[in-house]
Amino acid sequence: MKAFLGLALSLFVSASFACTDFTGTYKDQESETYSVEQSGCTSLILNNNEGTFTTLADGQFRISSEDQQARVLTAVLFSGKDLIMDHHLELKVALPAEIPVEIIPARIYAIYSKLSNGNIAITTTVYNINGQVLGVESSQHQKL
Repeated sequence: MKAFLGLALSLFVSASFACTDFTGTYKDQESETYSVEQSGCTSLILNNNEGTFTTLADGQFRISSEDQQARVLTAVLFSGKDLIMDHHLELKVALPAEIPVEIIPARIYAIYSKLSNGNIAITTTVYNINGQVLGVESSQHQKL
């Protein structure tokens, strides 16, 4: 009986930490391909024509890109069966006065869901600096 309870508990614990495996090669709407390498529920490596992005999937913000004008911080987290990527833009230079800050994207929140055919459905919400929604887009990337 103890062995059965131990096995049941270990299966429950394993299932509660399970996440969807996004490993594979995909094609986006612009027909550009990218690959995802996943190490369990802990890290991701994304490879595309712009280079390689490696991150832990722990929900902590880390610099994902940076230049002289801006820095992008990205947090990656598995939530249920979904993968969430939360990007925050930090401008390093002041915008010209004629550009209202309300139209500048400051946060891009993307939810990736793996479909039964292997494709990925993505819902992306873009926010301005005041937290107002600038737009929501749904797309699908084809598994190759």
